[in-house]
Amino acid sequence: MSKPIETLQPTAPFRVQVAERVTRLPPYLFGRINTLLYNKRRAGDDVIDLGMGNPSDPPEEFVIEKLAEAARDPDNHGYSKSNGIVNLRREVTSKYLKRFGARLDPDEEVIVCLGSKEGFSHMCLAMMGPGDTAIVPAPFFPIHVYSIALASGNVITLEVADSDKYLSNVAHICEQLYPKPKLVILNYPHNPSTACVEQHFSTKSCGSRSVMASW
Repeated sequence: MSKPIETLQPTAPFRVQVAERVTRLPPYLFGRINTLLYNKRRAGDDVIDLGMGNPSDPPEEFVIEKLAEAARDPDNHGYSKSNGIVNLRREVTSKYLKRFGARLDPDEEVIVCLGSKEGFSHMCLAMMGPGDTAIVPAPFFPIHVYSIALASGNVITLEVADSDKYLSNVAHICEQLYPKPKLVILNYPHNPSTACVEQHFSTKSCGSRSVMASW
């Protein structure tokens, strides 16, 4: 006697469970804005986008020609060094010296990344871990918080509008918090508030602590 055919029960939809550090990320502001923009336009509303935007003009012709010239060079089609080619890093140090009077070591203090956000996020992964804390200026650019959260670190935000108060708060936290913050994020001209500081900010003393900044 044959066995009765079993009825297959519907199973729950397949879901990929992301790491806990990803679930800690706050909502991405630009993503929410783009969703609202998309829905408004689908509804037929005439919306003027004052968001990040994209370049509206093509590069100069000499830039395109140089790119084509570089693409035709067979030596440019291998893997480059992970920290960037030497001549490019030297050009970076040269620009910093001419524009800011800052001397950098091209081998120890310059690295070439796919972009500043990519470089910043990997720096946080290399330096931060569970239990580590970073001080971030507020209002913050999303990557400054997201990168620390992805590295399982904790974030303390400090209002950046008043530079003297900001430095005083940084010094107070570094003196009172244990374990001490591992990173202090400085971003000038500050994005998104546009706050700026004068040159003496980089060596200003805060109580018994000297806070160093770079931009």
